[in-house]
Amino acid sequence: MRRLNWILEMIRTLLCMYMGILIASYLGSSEACARSLLRVLKPVVGSGPYGHAASLSVLSSSMALYAAQNNVNSIREAMGLLLLLAFPTSVAAALQFYLPVVVPTVGPAGLFMVCISAASALLTSILGRVLLLEREDNGSMGKITLVRDPWRTAHRVFFRVGPAVALAMVVVKLGEGYGVTEWIERSLQPLARFFGLPSDASLVVFGCLINVAVGAALGADLRASGKLRMEDLALALAFGRALSLPRIHLQFLFPPAVTFLGRRGLLGATTRTLVETLVNVSVVLALAALIH
Repeated sequence: MRRLNWILEMIRTLLCMYMGILIASYLGSSEACARSLLRVLKPVVGSGPYGHAASLSVLSSSMALYAAQNNVNSIREAMGLLLLLAFPTSVAAALQFYLPVVVPTVGPAGLFMVCISAASALLTSILGRVLLLEREDNGSMGKITLVRDPWRTAHRVFFRVGPAVALAMVVVKLGEGYGVTEWIERSLQPLARFFGLPSDASLVVFGCLINVAVGAALGADLRASGKLRMEDLALALAFGRALSLPRIHLQFLFPPAVTFLGRRGLLGATTRTLVETLVNVSVVLALAALIH
């Protein structure tokens, strides 16, 4: 039964991914929509071809990388592009998952976690923009419509990326089956104490490594029983999400990055994972020091 549930979850994830790619394709084919997205996100992602691609990542990272693939000329630009996508994808995750799923479960602690995640993603995107300053066009958008045949493009992108995402999800599941997650859980208790969190917070962090919704459900029970304060729960959720970023990126960032950018995409996705994880952990550590 658990195996069937996991298979259904993988199918649901791939279907959601397909819908995101399809919507992004059609919006990317409309110059009005593309300009609107870029106008909203321009203060963070900047202008030019990379800014336009980053704005598409609000809907689909795969479409963003597809749109930018012909503009990436170096490893530095690949790294900068992958870093630049951090804030738009954080906004997408908040709207699609954290606000409708996590926040109703844990209340204000969930909102605090979303704010921490958004702030960390913003810092990551700023670093990416610094790496890409030479490619900005001083505010002139020019003609930015990139998707000519949205229906065919969406299918082409999905069938190039979807199998890799499914394979990555299988690898993660095998890691769980061979006891990797149990070993991680035992290692988290001293780490939670280092952050000034109660030992019970390690259960929330561990749940987030599986899925942030699992961590939120566990945290809600601990909060209701009085074992965790609201601020400790928020920090545990943010810390757990930070540690889960390598798993999330392995499943959803590395496949399209490697598919469309090759070796440059691999290095860029690795850099993004390391930088974004470090920034998130640093922000949580700073807030934990202030609170405790």
